[in-house]
Amino acid sequence: MPIIVRVGPAAFQIFWALIVLLGVFVVQYGSLYTLSGLTDFGKMTLANSAAISRISGGIVIFILGLVVVALGYLGVRGKIVITTSN
Repeated sequence: MPIIVRVGPAAFQIFWALIVLLGVFVVQYGSLYTLSGLTDFGKMTLANSAAISRISGGIVIFILGLVVVALGYLGVRGKIVITTSN
């Protein structure tokens, strides 16, 4: 006996809203990771390459989060359409 699940447009909007939420978390993580790298410069160490690595990694994560938020926003607004075939 097959199980039939009908997915309406509201389910896709919830999906895109969850994508936006994930993007916001990634943006926050990237900014905090960058801030952590900036505070490492205050320590008197010879290993400032670790701080530079954290800063550059945090910036990349931050930009990735912004891209995910933008994609989720476009999905919620209906600019990205997911079609399913039967």
